[in-house]
Amino acid sequence: MEINNLEIEVSRLANPNFPELMEIWNALRGVRFAPAWHDVNLSTFPGTIIPFITVVDVTEEPVSFIYRFWGTGHTRVKGTDLTGKSPLSTTPREVAEFIHYEFTRVRDKATPMAFLHDIRPQPDEPSRFQETLRLPLSSDGETVTNILSLADWQTDQIYWSEMYNRLRSRAPEPPF
Repeated sequence: MEINNLEIEVSRLANPNFPELMEIWNALRGVRFAPAWHDVNLSTFPGTIIPFITVVDVTEEPVSFIYRFWGTGHTRVKGTDLTGKSPLSTTPREVAEFIHYEFTRVRDKATPMAFLHDIRPQPDEPSRFQETLRLPLSSDGETVTNILSLADWQTDQIYWSEMYNRLRSRAPEPPF
């Protein structure tokens, strides 16, 4: 499996759901650098995106992040519910590592960030592209305490689900 993880400008995200989520996030934050998790009411988000949202709590090292909310769309695609678990629990390991890296970047930069994942499950398969928007949340107004993410798993969802099933069947159990 080959994965290229590219950090891109938020404005370059192609899926039309991303600008709508940015509008909501900006309205919730007002003049702050980020809204607090308690400001977020997922039921006010468009119903089509809620299944593809995750929220992590930023925790102490060595784990660093724990999923507080794991949308059902992620479960359908990836075949697992990681609520209460670390992103490092994701299989295969390569995917776990780039997800953890992205959360670390958002925590450290404290700004919205976008990523493009170029995933090639097998050398003879074409690359597949998946976009993700990660938004910081802050309960203390100073540090990133949570990160809300929207991943585009709606585009060609059947393909992604089949790919994760194949990858999961070949991957060893994660250590976390």
